[in-house]
Order: sequence, then structure tokens, then C-alpha cells
Amino acid sequence: MKKFFWGIVIFFSCLFFSQHVLAVSYDIESYKGDLQIHSDNTATFVEIVDYRFSSHYNGQVITLGTSGKVPRGFDVEGKPTIRALKNGQPKTNITAVQERIAGGYKYKIYNAGNKGDRVRIEITWKLKNMLFVYNDIVELHWIPISDWDKKLNNVEFRITPPATSQQTELYAHTGYFMKPAQVTREGDSYLIRVASIARNSNLEFHAYWNRSLITVPENSLAVIKRNWLQEFRRVEREVATDTKRYQKLVDWDLPLALVLVGLISLAFYIAFHLSTKPRATFPKHARLYEIPQDLPPMVIASNVFSVDLTELNPTKKQETALKFENLIQATLLDLIDRGNLVFTDDTKQPQLQRVTDKGLSDFEQEFLNMAMGDNNQILLKNLFSDFKIDNKIYSRGERAVRSAGNRVKNLLQHYLTTITEDIHEIIEREQLPNNYRSVTKKEFLYLYLAMFLMELIAIGSFGVLAWILLIYGLVFYRFAVSFFIAGGMLYYLLRKCKMVKRDGVLNEEGAENYYYWKSFANMLHEIAHLKDTEVEGVILWNRLLVYAAMFNCADKVTKTMKLRKITIDNPSMNAFVYQDMSYDFHTSSHAFVSYGTAANSASSFSVSSSGSSGGGFSGGGGGGGGGAF
Repeated sequence: MKKFFWGIVIFFSCLFFSQHVLAVSYDIESYKGDLQIHSDNTATFVEIVDYRFSSHYNGQVITLGTSGKVPRGFDVEGKPTIRALKNGQPKTNITAVQERIAGGYKYKIYNAGNKGDRVRIEITWKLKNMLFVYNDIVELHWIPISDWDKKLNNVEFRITPPATSQQTELYAHTGYFMKPAQVTREGDSYLIRVASIARNSNLEFHAYWNRSLITVPENSLAVIKRNWLQEFRRVEREVATDTKRYQKLVDWDLPLALVLVGLISLAFYIAFHLSTKPRATFPKHARLYEIPQDLPPMVIASNVFSVDLTELNPTKKQETALKFENLIQATLLDLIDRGNLVFTDDTKQPQLQRVTDKGLSDFEQEFLNMAMGDNNQILLKNLFSDFKIDNKIYSRGERAVRSAGNRVKNLLQHYLTTITEDIHEIIEREQLPNNYRSVTKKEFLYLYLAMFLMELIAIGSFGVLAWILLIYGLVFYRFAVSFFIAGGMLYYLLRKCKMVKRDGVLNEEGAENYYYWKSFANMLHEIAHLKDTEVEGVILWNRLLVYAAMFNCADKVTKTMKLRKITIDNPSMNAFVYQDMSYDFHTSSHAFVSYGTAANSASSFSVSSSGSSGGGFSGGGGGGGGGAF
């Protein structure tokens, strides 16, 4: 799920950047269109496009479509007339190259210039068979704008019939979710204004006038032998109905449905949580001043927190209640406190020496082998050096890098697996309480239903987002927010499901033990702010340091000890406090994590990598676009 989630993020990012990363940088400040319809069913169409360039350019592109639902014989007569102005001055040395493209014409206007130029392109088209001719009316059903590379600003369009019409209507469609166009009538003409039209978006005209305006003979093949006014109005009623329906769907129906499904999913998760929650309740912010169990940190991690080293493997980056590097630091401190390891006198280059194996369990011996290798004495900064990949390996080729990465991964997996198995044997041999129970089928059902419904929300939100973005070029943020919230919740639920499958849930005894350790951890995190009487009750500061490292607050404990001048009988533990060894410990354990991450990257190292126009809202045809190059 995590890979899927980030894959979606990358998908939207690519869509975004693909729209903005162009070879030529420019804006279209205004677009004006003028359609003059003649009585013989021809028309003169003038386009005026104002460009403002913010980079060098070679020229402009203008296209006009002639396909789709268009009148019989609709086409361009001859070549258009093209004029160009640069910074207000006419250009006489332009070259226009015609290309016949699928469904229309394309003109590349070679008119090179520099950053900061303002260019006006005026192109005049002669069109034939512009209108559908019926027995009762003539109909304009045309898409002049559909395929522009950039957003068109300040769009203005004028449509003028050949004569006065007693009955006439004109509709301008910009899309179900776009701001509607303003249509005003000025005498016989219609003036259409749109603040802006997004790239690759449509502007569609649907209009009719009296049949008498066009002088096509009644027996001509161009005349469609039927009445059409009622059909015209039916189409527009459907467009209006569909627009309201889609807007209501996106504005209200889908968001409410997503919220409802989300609440049901949350209800199932609450049912799961309540059914798996121990009956006993404990204060959340309690503090415990005594160590609940004096056991090795890794044993506590496994038995109480259900965290094993195999789950903390830095090559897999699993998230658990405890951090890998903190558990490593705590184990090193535990062995120092017990006298198995000591610091040498050279404090400028802190070293650890393995002085005795007395009292070491199998997992601790494996841990020391992992940390120190065959050395009995080693610099702190060189701990876990067997897992370090030499940067020189990257100059030896892909195979060598992968081999080195796999070697480290396999070696690390071997140690972590062996240590984990040895710890489980200790827990079983010492008959430590089993703090977890298996999850019942009914409880799993609650969790699965919560996950399923949350997945529906994520998929539904993404589907609507993709649909509106790809077709209309819009981003509806309510669905973006819904997708990311649902994706985050789904990720959490999947992690929860994985954890309960692996560990089960806390039983009554386990909840009590967990509470004691959390209370102890609370005390350690707040130790700098405790009252003198509270601190005086702490006796085993050496053991406090060990578990403070496990809970990532060793620095707080050492600061408190130095402030109150508390010393420890063990010279090495005292050196850890008063010679600021905590930084060196943190550095070495953090380096170990980075070795695992580097090994994971090296094992998959590679020197190579791999990486439309729709119809009208009411069924119109044609199309037009452009851009720059």
C-alpha cells in the first residue's frame, strides 16, 4: 500500500509538471474570435491571439479542426490569410507552413523572437458549409477552441448571422465544472466572453436562426429533410440537466457518500479497538520510579513491546514502538554496566574492550560478534564496521555493487535472525509471561471491513480526481484531501493489521506490564523536571541509563545526573555520563542504520533508468488549438 500511495503522488506530480515544463515559455494574454456567417452558408472566421513570451521562440502554431459532428461538406476554402505583429510592429518576413493533420489543418508560423516580445497573430479562415440546414432552422454546432497548449485569457468571441432572425438562441458551453461563459446580444450579433479557458479545454457554440437566412435551394443535398427546433431545445435541456446533475454529484453527493463511508469505516475500527482493548484501564501519564523488570533491553523489547530485531532490520525500514539504533545503544550500555565491556582510558578516541564473556547469553555473544567482529578492542566509531560498504566499490561496476550490497544484507539478516531466535528461547526458558493473545475471526472481520471501506474512499477519490483532471484540467481539492486522508488511514490500518497478525493484541496481564513500562518511560522523559524528592527516590542510576537509551532519552538522564552530580561506581558508566559518550554511542548506532540502508540501495543498484481532444458537450464538432515553438 505504501508503494501504491507514493506511486499515486508521483503520478499527479508528473501530470502537473508535464503541463508546466515546456520548451518555450509564454502566456496567451487574450484571444478574440469573429465568425461572420454568409447567406450562402460560407463563413469568415478571424482569430486574433496575443502572445507574451518569457523565453526565446521560433514561432507560433494555429490549428483548426474539420472533423466530428460537422455539416456535410464543412471544410476550409483555400489557405488562410495570416498577419503577425511583434511588439506592435507588422512583420513582413513570416513563413507559414501548412500541415494536414488528422481531422483538420495545422499552420506553423515561423516568426522567431526573444524573451519579452509581445506577438499578435491574426489568421483569417474561409469556411464552407458552416451551418446545418433543416426545414425549419439553420443550426451552428461548432467547437472553435479545444486544443490549445496554454490557458487562454480574456476570451472574446463575436458571432454574426447574415441577416436579422425573428427566432434565435445561442448557448456557449465551457464544460460541466467550468465557469460559464457570458452571452450577450448586440443587435443581430452574439458576444461571448470567458475570463479564461484552460489548456486542452473546449469552448462550444450551439445556436439556431431562421431557415430563411441561408439561400441554399430546398432540393440541395445540404438540406436535411426534417424539422429540428424541438430537437435543438431538447439537447440544450439535457445539457442543462446534466450540468446540474454532475455539479451536484461532485459538490454534494460524492463528498457526502465519502464522509458516510468514512464514518462507517471508523465505526468498524472502533468496534475492533474496543473488542481487542483490555478491560482494565490505566492512567495515561502515570510515572513509575522503579524498573518494572531488570532484564536485558532486547528481552524487554520482545516480551513487552513485541519488537524483535528482525522487525527493526534497517534494510526493511519497518516502523515499530522502539527504534533500532536506540535498542543497539541500550544493549551496549547494558553490557558495559554488567562489566562485559569497558571503556579504555583514551577519551580522545573512545574505545570499547571486551573483557569477559561471563554471564553472557547466546544472543548477547552474537550481538557482540555483530558489533565488534573478531576484535576484542575497537574504536566506538568502528563498531559494526563489518557492515560498511566501501564507496570505492561503486567504481567497479553494477555487478560488484550489487554483490557487496547483498553480502551485507545477508550477513545482517543472519545476525538479526539468530539473535531473535535466541531471545525467544530465553523468554520460553525463563517462563516469562505471554503478554499477547491471538485476534479472533470476528475481530479481524471488523478490521478488514474498516480497511475495505477506507480503500473504497481512496479509490473513489482518486478516480474522480483523475477523471476531472484528465478531461477538464481541474483539481478538486476536496477529493485530493479525501484521497490523502483515506490513503493515510488505509496505510495505518494495513500496518495495524500486519502487527496484530504478527503479534496479536495485549492480554490483561500484558496490558498491565505494558502500563508499568510506559509509566517508567514517562518518568525517564520527564526526569529533568522532577522534584528533588522524586529524584532522591531513584537508586539504580546505572540501570536507568540503560533503559533511558532504549526509550531515546539517555541525554536527558545524563544531563540530570551531571546537574545533580550523581556518580556511578562503574567507571565506564560514569565515563558515559561525564565524558559525553552518549554522542559517540548515538553516532555509531546511527552509522549502523545507515550501513543497512546503503546495503539495501546497493543490492538493487543500477546504472540505467527507465521512464487527446474530446467531443462537445452537446455534440458539436470541429475544434481549434495552437501554441508556440
